Amino acid sequence: MPLYPQAKVMVNVTDLNDNRPVFYPVRYYSEVSETAWVGYKVATVSAIDTDSGVNGQITYQLASSSRNDKFSVDMTSGDVTVASSLTAGQGYTLHVRDKPMSCLFVLDIITDHQR
Repeated sequence: MPLYPQAKVMVNVTDLNDNRPVFYPVRYYSEVSETAWVGYKVATVSAIDTDSGVNGQITYQLASSSRNDKFSVDMTSGDVTVASSLTAGQGYTLHVRDKPMSCLFVLDIITDHQR
């Protein structure tokens, strides 16, 4: 009788980064005084990623179309804060993305004298 080699193989399937994060809602509106201090929180953006582990972690950033010195976004919390003095009567539209830039969130901000 011929001998057949046998081996037990264990396959461990880990999560793939196959789900895009989703911002909900995809558009927010916020109002802020043009006298708001640096660090004042205007809004918090939030996305959900159904991947697990590292693949489900979301890092926020301003999209290149929104780079300015007026606002910043905290990369882990999604807090959007005033980064420098605002202009009275000025409106701002920020595009916030998750890294690696697969999903977009729009935040429209008006100063209180723009109403």
